[in-house]
Amino acid sequence: MNVSKSDMARRLGKQLSAISRSLTSEDSNPTVVTLLEMLDAMGVKVVVTVSPRKSQREPLLDVHIAPPKVLAKA
Repeated sequence: MNVSKSDMARRLGKQLSAISRSLTSEDSNPTVVTLLEMLDAMGVKVVVTVSPRKSQREPLLDVHIAPPKVLAKA
């Protein structure tokens, strides 16, 4: 999963500066599509589960990231 910014830019057909801005700029606001494209370029599988919340206090988004050892094997 080690992908350089320049590799990601090449895979996505985008300028390196655009990728750098998306990853490092404090005011960056990439779209969901852009984020998914970047994850795809890194060879990451995205699983989305939609289910009802038990209450309004429960977070809308619950993100789980595989442990580094699992990601390194991919």
